[in-house]
Amino acid sequence: EKLLARGVRVVDLSADFRHPDPDEYARAYGKPHPCPQLLAEAVYGLTEHHREAIAQAKLVANPGCYPTATLLALLPLMKAGAIDPARVVVDAKSGASGAGRSAKTELLLCELGGNMRAYGLPRHRHAWEMETQAELLAGVRPKVRFVPHILPIARGMLAALHLEGDARRWREVLEAAYRDAPFVRVLPEGALPQTKAVCGTNRCEIAVVPMDAHAGVVLSCIDNLGKGAAGQAVQNANLMLGLPETLGLADLTPWP
Repeated sequence: EKLLARGVRVVDLSADFRHPDPDEYARAYGKPHPCPQLLAEAVYGLTEHHREAIAQAKLVANPGCYPTATLLALLPLMKAGAIDPARVVVDAKSGASGAGRSAKTELLLCELGGNMRAYGLPRHRHAWEMETQAELLAGVRPKVRFVPHILPIARGMLAALHLEGDARRWREVLEAAYRDAPFVRVLPEGALPQTKAVCGTNRCEIAVVPMDAHAGVVLSCIDNLGKGAAGQAVQNANLMLGLPETLGLADLTPWP
């Protein structure tokens, strides 16, 4: 708030401004919103779907990692009416860095190494963010059944969206939506994304796998510390400052 009062434009990487409704924030995070008077100023920083608003914004709410991977795959299909928004299942896996750097027993090498587990059930806080932002951007609130998992790797995220609708249209819709997006790539038929291909980048790679004419899986893969966090923050800051969107994001060195 003090920075904004001084005329500084802010990209906020916390969750505080991702929910325009302070009551929904309280339900998701179990505490009152710390600064509700600024919510009306905040623009959700999913770059590919808010470019013009981000460029003019004073305060940008950088999205969460799971919502970034999910919404990049989901939003074009919802906008095109190509899926049933009441039947969205998101099965997602993240590297351990997605849980932060604080000392936690479950993140010790002996606990995490050679192991995989689900967490945040029955309703992870990012499910609210997915539903809220999908409704704001697509005009319909989806019902998202979201199950996150943690993997014994440092970074990387793969989300599998199990969807129903006109699966024959999905690839065409996604390719049209991201034809001019420098960091989103819809993979050719038969190719599947993997975390090693995106780690250390700001890219999102998406694959479409129809199971039949009316159902299928859309896979979305990002670096949770890149496009899912700092990379997207730089992308948004570039737009806010009138700089090339890709500036500083071509060659990144992964750490951790």
